[in-house]
Amino acid sequence: MAMDLLWPLARRMFLMHRLDELSYEVIAITVDVDVATVERCVADALLSVRMVRREFE
Repeated sequence: MAMDLLWPLARRMFLMHRLDELSYEVIAITVDVDVATVERCVADALLSVRMVRREFE
């Protein structure tokens, strides 16, 4: 599964954004990182999900 390819903190941030609908700013405060780190992690997660999805199409 695509989510298994992510390191745990990136997976957590991705789920916080997509499922909990939290903003990058709120996520950054919650996990004590800067907003740029959240942006990178969510972007990496989206890329991983898209890559795996294409494999099954």
